[in-house]
Amino acid sequence: MNDALKEDGGTQIPSFVTNIPNGLETGVFLAVDLGGTNCRISAFELHGNATYSMKQAKHAVPQEFMVNRRHEPLFDFIAEKLASFLTANPEMAASNTPELGTPKAASFRKLGFTFSFTYDSHSVSHGTMLQWDKGWDIPDAIGRDPCRMLQNAIDRQKLRVRVTALTNDSVGTNAAYVEDRARIEKLPPLKESYRSEDSVMVINTEWGAWFDTTPSALPGCIYDHILDRESPTPGQQLFEKRTSGLYLGELARLVIVDLIASKVLQMTLKLGSPLETAYHVSASFLSLLATSFDEPKARDWQTTKPKCVLKMETVA
Repeated sequence: MNDALKEDGGTQIPSFVTNIPNGLETGVFLAVDLGGTNCRISAFELHGNATYSMKQAKHAVPQEFMVNRRHEPLFDFIAEKLASFLTANPEMAASNTPELGTPKAASFRKLGFTFSFTYDSHSVSHGTMLQWDKGWDIPDAIGRDPCRMLQNAIDRQKLRVRVTALTNDSVGTNAAYVEDRARIEKLPPLKESYRSEDSVMVINTEWGAWFDTTPSALPGCIYDHILDRESPTPGQQLFEKRTSGLYLGELARLVIVDLIASKVLQMTLKLGSPLETAYHVSASFLSLLATSFDEPKARDWQTTKPKCVLKMETVA
């Protein structure tokens, strides 16, 4: 962790967030959360007393936008969903006729963009895309600013929205922490992105990639190696591939398919079973197994088996 604070790379990334909310904030703000296989559009009204109200819409991202030569189809899709959201919730949109004397910037809604992929931060609202993971692959986006790509798409929709913050989802979890700014040696020369009096900064650990340079330090089984080898990013995000919801379901699928092939598990797959296709078994299947065995009188396979067969769309 300390070494990664000194050198540029895909971990220990400065977020340029230097303040922690205190609950007194007020106003209406928009958010786009992109990651996994979904895009969430949200609007929050902060009431100034540590409470808020929220409206949200969730959309599955089509596969052809997740894997594409160009970045425009994905970001146009997001902007179109944002436009539909604001049409359905006009009270959350910026006024088209701001009051006389209102600053121009105030006539736009501010939007925070949670971009759940690896990027290098240059300020709280600018960054450079470094790599895709979680099965995404859009080569044209590498080296570009996620905020700028989204803002361009929003402008094509002629929306009164400004992308003012870029964050990775880990900034809001225990995969981020507050660091003394003096220890972050890889920070660029002082710019408008942060002030000299800022003594701390939130660090996005990107711990999903911690073991990429020392893979021998992270034990793996045959199924881990198969998943990594067949992924769009072999040798990258190794810890994430062991722990994240996207990959846990696929790991379970690989194990079950192998057990069936080796006759350890006596099961005939129904035509179209999710077990036949990569990434078609959800991690929620593992939750089903765990909760089934936690139930009273359900600690045997004969009780749990019908639920699992139904979930996997198989016939025993």
